[in-house]
Amino acid sequence: MKIDIAQRARLDIALKIGSVSETVTVSADSGDVQLERETSSLSEVITSEQIKELPLFSRNPTNLIALAGGVSSGTDANGGLNTSQLSINGSRTLNTEVTVDGVSAINGSVGDISFIPSVDALREFRVQTSAYSAEFGRSSGGTVSASVQSGGNKFSGSLYEYFRNEALNANNYFNNSRGLEKPRDRYNQFGFSLGGPVYGLLFGEGDGNPVGKIKNTFFFFNYEGLRRTIPRQFTSTVPTDTFRSGDFSSVTTVIRDPLTGQQVRDASRATAANPLGLNIIPLARFDPAARAILGVLPVANLGGTANNYLTISSDKVTLNQFTTRIDHNIGTRARIYGRFSQQTGTDANFTPDASQILPSALNPGTSPNQPVDRQITVGSTQNFSSNIINEFIFGLNLNDQTIDPPGVINSPADLGFARLPQTSLVPGSGFVAPRIEFTNAFFGFRVGNTGRFGTNNNTLRRQNTATYQISDSLTVVAGNHTVKGGFQVRLNGLDIYNGGQIFGGSYTINGDNLPGAPANSAATQFAAFLFGLVDSAQYQVPQPLTKRRNRNYGIFVQDDWKVTPRLTLNLGLRYEYESPITIVGDTYSRIDERTGRLLVAGVNASRSLNLESDKNNFAPRVGFAYSLNDKTVIRAAYGIFFSQVFSNLGGSGALYPGFTQTQTFARRGAGLAQTFSLSQGFPLTLPPTVSDPFAAERAATAANPLQPGAQFAAVSPLPETH
Repeated sequence: MKIDIAQRARLDIALKIGSVSETVTVSADSGDVQLERETSSLSEVITSEQIKELPLFSRNPTNLIALAGGVSSGTDANGGLNTSQLSINGSRTLNTEVTVDGVSAINGSVGDISFIPSVDALREFRVQTSAYSAEFGRSSGGTVSASVQSGGNKFSGSLYEYFRNEALNANNYFNNSRGLEKPRDRYNQFGFSLGGPVYGLLFGEGDGNPVGKIKNTFFFFNYEGLRRTIPRQFTSTVPTDTFRSGDFSSVTTVIRDPLTGQQVRDASRATAANPLGLNIIPLARFDPAARAILGVLPVANLGGTANNYLTISSDKVTLNQFTTRIDHNIGTRARIYGRFSQQTGTDANFTPDASQILPSALNPGTSPNQPVDRQITVGSTQNFSSNIINEFIFGLNLNDQTIDPPGVINSPADLGFARLPQTSLVPGSGFVAPRIEFTNAFFGFRVGNTGRFGTNNNTLRRQNTATYQISDSLTVVAGNHTVKGGFQVRLNGLDIYNGGQIFGGSYTINGDNLPGAPANSAATQFAAFLFGLVDSAQYQVPQPLTKRRNRNYGIFVQDDWKVTPRLTLNLGLRYEYESPITIVGDTYSRIDERTGRLLVAGVNASRSLNLESDKNNFAPRVGFAYSLNDKTVIRAAYGIFFSQVFSNLGGSGALYPGFTQTQTFARRGAGLAQTFSLSQGFPLTLPPTVSDPFAAERAATAANPLQPGAQFAAVSPLPETH
């Protein structure tokens, strides 16, 4: 008889009186579908055969969860850090609990699945979509319970390779029409698995051999690797060759020199059509930063002024994962096991696109996202008697993210800048190309170092997520009652460093500084860029390392009462508590919306900023299952289910440190000398030395109080705000 994961199966056995010479044999075909007659929950089992034999894109086992009724998958809405998002019966995403060998596989930083072992490492998993027992909590959508393969008395294994490359693909229509070659497109996924008995030193046991099979001890190991090259193609708008050279004679807009107010001219580049060389900026007037950026920026490779630059590139993805599990039976009543799974690799966090031309040229390829996932599980099952079973599980789910930005440079001088913001976590010297944005929508030329329009806050990040879990449950069968009770404890931690949205600085150029020219003009704005005229600039000071903590507790009792041979009542009660989030070191603040006061943790508020958790999370479960006949079961159930409040430790703005700083340098106004030029870089936000102001006072008066006198005071240096 085959028993699936998390299944309560009933087999009615009829025994007949027989003589001493007769044998009564009870058997069941393992291929028969076992109809669950004693549970009111709805669920579906994805078997090992389905996992291995069904077509599966990328061999990602989470895609098979959608085989269950009522399950749909969503898209990644958290900056490329998620593997998938599931919605069960219309519930919100991030409200589904996923466990592997009883330990949650949810990444506490984003509230989604961190990773699940390879399909060759999984035995099966069960998807419970509604009315599940009180044993399961922290989910208002559904639960997914997966189990990993274990070894046996005989060796068994598998070896596989999945391969694809551009030689097997046809070129697309647009590449053929432009005479372009097929992009590099390669997919190579490979691995193996092996399970069996464990051999080692016998210490006098067995038949006298010093090395042999260790009794009741088994192992399983699986490795899988992925090497993938993903083709990328995008079209953007870059300055034309004439604009790059400072020649604006083809446009009607008059370009004037900001120093003289006169129309620019370069007689050395005069032509028959333009004998005076009007509207041509002399090369000597180019700002050093503009000249250096043009030296790196790719030139147009298509005709026209819009969508004149085509790039064909590839992203490289590398993943390696392995799972190892050891099982040991202690006699006939106890079993212990341990599992360690790890996945490492390099993924593409940043993909060069139409708004990221400069960092693409500085650092060809992608910005690497280097995730490391680890899962550790230790468990034991103890049969105290034929009707009392205890199960204990300890688990640790770790996720580390190291994300480096594109556009890394050795020094500001590489791009002609005198100074730029420096961030210690940026690889190398700590400098990246700043974002330079032109506000003209048609021109579409943007330079940036981070994400879309240079503002993606995921391109410089260090984060470590750890979830510690302990659970214990006791099952007692007494007459017609099967009672199971237990507890679960979960400690969540997230250590995160976020560089901010504009840690490399941002320049905005709209042409307002150029005298006598319309601001909303591509020619005006690019001419202002060549002159180094900055309208405004911003720099966000990166936040310090933040360590966020919270806890989850759950206790439950479930009674499955076999009232009659056909009717089973499922009665359960669960209690859950989730603590508010606290920050190690209390670098944490918020605005109290009721009073308008600023609350600072540990100063004028509690460590949780006076936030309290609900302590009334009682979740009853009531249901029944009635066997109408051998092939029909009627089920009905009611339950209250609580989801976790802080499923996403990294996603709420209220959870960031209490102090952030964004420094803005604005244009002083028309007709005034501007604060700084493009190549001068960002002004210093703090003086190089800080001096205490001192005062020297002098007074001279006559003895007669009605006689006039003089008093003088001087303070140096004057206090400044930078």
